Amino acid sequence: MLDFNNTQIAFSSKSNGELRNAQLLFTAIAHPSLVKCAKVASNFALKIHFPVSWAVKPTLYKQFVGGETLQDCVPIIEHLK
Repeated sequence: MLDFNNTQIAFSSKSNGELRNAQLLFTAIAHPSLVKCAKVASNFALKIHFPVSWAVKPTLYKQFVGGETLQDCVPIIEHLK
């Protein structure tokens, strides 16, 4: 049976740097006013065709998405096995 309270196992696949980045990201998105400002800014940037992938990919995308294609996800899947 899985023990969801064992954080040592849950986070063993992450480096200290990855855990710090995740903590920073979750701390930031816990502030509704910051999220609202970021939403307005990103919508404006997209509307004027300003490239935003340089900011989104290494932060939000890296935290929540395994890859752009199934093949991109394979290394992460293998790492988590």
